[in-house]
Amino acid sequence: MDSKESLKNKIDIIIQKINQSNIGIEETKIIVYENNGQAIRTSIETPDYQTNVDFLLNQYAELSVKNGEQQIYKISLNNDNENLSIEFENNETTIRFEENQQIENQKRSQKSKLTYKAYDIKAEINIVRNTEIVENIKNVQNLNNENAIILNNLSDEQSKQISDTVKTGLSTELERIKQEINYQDIEQMLKDVGIIRNSDVLNSSGITETEKNRFNSTFELLQGENLSGEDLINSIQTIKNNIGNMEIISNTELRLNVVRNNPNQEVVDRLTEVLKQNKNRQYNMKLEYDKDGLVNQVILIIVEKQ
Repeated sequence: MDSKESLKNKIDIIIQKINQSNIGIEETKIIVYENNGQAIRTSIETPDYQTNVDFLLNQYAELSVKNGEQQIYKISLNNDNENLSIEFENNETTIRFEENQQIENQKRSQKSKLTYKAYDIKAEINIVRNTEIVENIKNVQNLNNENAIILNNLSDEQSKQISDTVKTGLSTELERIKQEINYQDIEQMLKDVGIIRNSDVLNSSGITETEKNRFNSTFELLQGENLSGEDLINSIQTIKNNIGNMEIISNTELRLNVVRNNPNQEVVDRLTEVLKQNKNRQYNMKLEYDKDGLVNQVILIIVEKQ
């Protein structure tokens, strides 16, 4: 299947999910603009909102949402070999990060600037880093049998002891960091400088309400009933970066454990293969949430033939 056909199938799935979720009775228009087989803009229009996603491979990306002529928010990214800029903008706030990098005469200069604007408040942070590029490094420390341990030369018991010691040390350090970090203090600080509002606060998972809603919407758009195996395969590809483990509950039900940004490719491959073997079946997809309201379980149930 070529990229154009794959893109068309993904758009068809999104349209189907929108129709199944009964989001109002108004008309929704989805327009995809292409250039040389590459989608460069996707526009979703409703009577109330217009959402545009612009994308130029490895150079530019922008997401904007408008209500009539009023822009609700815009997120853009520009990138080339020397300059990078990321900007978030809504009616009240603009946050912009810029970085410039230049290499000349074996010296690299990196200049970074973070700008925050809200009403009459403006704050800037500037960072300059100068690095000298050298071919010969002083005081090189070479690893050898005298100052290093080669695990392959150790017995299984010795390797396990070293591995257990490292794991224990990491767990202890992570627990210490968790105890020292007070999310309420961080939240209050972000409120004080105006970066988040009272309605957009951190939960115990360390993410804001906006981030939680964005994460959950990826799954909520895909859930539904009587989904075809082919649709489900495409859906799994959309959420594969957040699939941890798979648990088979019965002959007709399995559960996917959701772990943010911690993919398990082996599980995704196994699941995809199972769905391909049963692509003529139909499925119901349901979600479960943790105590913070984040999706943590995807439940797939095979629809029994009547």
